[in-house]
Amino acid sequence: MSIRKSRFIAVASDLHAGHIVGLTPPKWYKSGNKKLAKYEHKMWKLYKDIVGQLPPLDHTIINGDLIDGKQKKTKGAELITTNINEQCMIALPGILLLGGKTIDIVRGTRYHVGDTDDYEDQIIPMLREEGYKARDLGIQDHGYFDVAGTIIDVKHKIGNATLPHTKGTPLGREKLQNLLWYEHGEIPLARIVIRSHVHNFYQVSGWNGRVGQWFSLTTPALQGLGGTYGVRECGQTVDWGIVLIEITPKGNVKIDPLIRLTRNADEMVKKLGE
Repeated sequence: MSIRKSRFIAVASDLHAGHIVGLTPPKWYKSGNKKLAKYEHKMWKLYKDIVGQLPPLDHTIINGDLIDGKQKKTKGAELITTNINEQCMIALPGILLLGGKTIDIVRGTRYHVGDTDDYEDQIIPMLREEGYKARDLGIQDHGYFDVAGTIIDVKHKIGNATLPHTKGTPLGREKLQNLLWYEHGEIPLARIVIRSHVHNFYQVSGWNGRVGQWFSLTTPALQGLGGTYGVRECGQTVDWGIVLIEITPKGNVKIDPLIRLTRNADEMVKKLGE
């Protein structure tokens, strides 16, 4: 008689590989810029530390914006490389480090991952070359996954809340839409709804007679701080890390945001003359 064990799922998103503050392995550090290379190194070390604390993963989900793309608006000003294949090569070590018995990618926003072609699709043959079987890999625009009877609804994009205290509103809307589509008869009823894109972790939950306790959450990003768009035009806080989900043998769900700080606040302050 086999003993049932917990199932562990890691959800990572918004690596923006190829961007100067995307998740970058040592081979591609911006060596000509010591300050930037130091930050890239710090993020990679933090990422390795997080992965080193994980239990063996049953499933890994990469939820969009795996690479940064061509940056048409800035003409690639903040890219390590504009070559899409090389950006996928930059993303690959981070995915392999995370591992998992299965790996599923949910495609990101068109601006980053291709207006006409789906750039993220190039990762799948790369993973097959690393030993993953086709049956253990997947890529889709909107994923529905059954893990030990728990349905997980995963899509990359979600609207951003204008005010910090209304972050739960878009998440509640996504859960409600899942319920309405389920009642419409065309999608499964999810117990866990996962979105990314907004680069921060937030979670709301409730109870439903069909699934019991449900969860709706956004994931932290793996792109660091320092991009021109983020610095000049955005004001909301950014969370950096991944989310670990455990589904116990009894069907209970545990969600653990593994978030780390990538910047030292004191280093951001310029001291003016006395």
